[in-house]
Amino acid sequence: MASHMQTFAEEANLAWALAEAAKPHLNTVERNDVFVAIGAGEPFAAICQLLKSIATTRIPVRPDLAQRCRIWLSAYMGHEDERYLRRLIEDFLIPYAIRVPPAVVVNERSNMPRPRWLYVYQPLRNEGNADRLLGHQGRGNCSPTS
Repeated sequence: MASHMQTFAEEANLAWALAEAAKPHLNTVERNDVFVAIGAGEPFAAICQLLKSIATTRIPVRPDLAQRCRIWLSAYMGHEDERYLRRLIEDFLIPYAIRVPPAVVVNERSNMPRPRWLYVYQPLRNEGNADRLLGHQGRGNCSPTS
């Protein structure tokens, strides 16, 4: 009996967690239906309704909550609604729960002052080789020779 009570309590806790996640996205009638179902001891009905609402309106849920739904459904293997609920969880809940972390925002305005002049380091070249490559005779100026 304790195992059944523990399972029922876990199911009710899952229903409340889903209700809290979906609450801002549900209208008054949907919220009342969910809360009445949970309060009346029908967490399965509440969870089914919440999963449908979450999937159809793309309500984001935490990854741990999506995983709890997947684990919860394993207790209903062979139930007439199992395939439908599994599709809702695996096709909608889990993909929307697993998100790429937001991009890192880079502060473009650095606290460091910008340099007024940009200095470029250029190694000294062998003067003769540079002049030969440029077609100069090595006279030290950039004007072509006649």
